[in-house]
Amino acid sequence: MTDQDSYNVLIESIYAPTFFNKLASDFNWTPSSQEEAVKAMKMAGKVRNQYELQKVKVASQRVKTLDDLDNHLDSFLGVQHQDTNVKAAAQNALQYPQIREAAQVFSEYLASRGQ
Repeated sequence: MTDQDSYNVLIESIYAPTFFNKLASDFNWTPSSQEEAVKAMKMAGKVRNQYELQKVKVASQRVKTLDDLDNHLDSFLGVQHQDTNVKAAAQNALQYPQIREAAQVFSEYLASRGQ
């Protein structure tokens, strides 16, 4: 399995179903075509990129007091623990050999790139 194959398996088997289930349950929306699905995933990528950029900006700001640091930590941990759907999907998906292999291959690929 190539790095790209592993990425595709993870997107198709874990990310996309979880993403679209979340959209359906929270916003009562499902894509009516493959084009809408692709567009929604691209839009989610843009939002995620902005979120990551904002985290970098917040992290780079000088923290003035220990209380400020504590508040930032609480805020960050709260965001990290809100959605357990992805964790549950990943745990369930690891039951399937192809997904387990894809996760291993892609993890090694990311490690080789220092990510």
